[in-house]
Amino acid sequence: MELWQNMGIVIIGDIRPEAPAMIGTLIGILLVIIVLGVIWWAIQQLIPLIPLGEPFHTIVRVILVVILVLIVVWIITVLLGAAGVHVNTFNIR
Repeated sequence: MELWQNMGIVIIGDIRPEAPAMIGTLIGILLVIIVLGVIWWAIQQLIPLIPLGEPFHTIVRVILVVILVLIVVWIITVLLGAAGVHVNTFNIR
């Protein structure tokens, strides 16, 4: 068993039987990115319709970016875990 602790990835052996799962995972990641991109575009089109001052538009945009990045990272982590790739996460105790 080869362990790459710095990258958080565990690869067992040279033959990878999880290749079909990895292809499904990559397709899932691609679909998630497309769906979130469309949702992001729709939100960007609707934000100018909200009557807020300039600093509030910037604050709302930054909050939306942070939320979107957290959602994408979480979904990709879950999909990679389903494909058998171990991703180290932080444990808050």
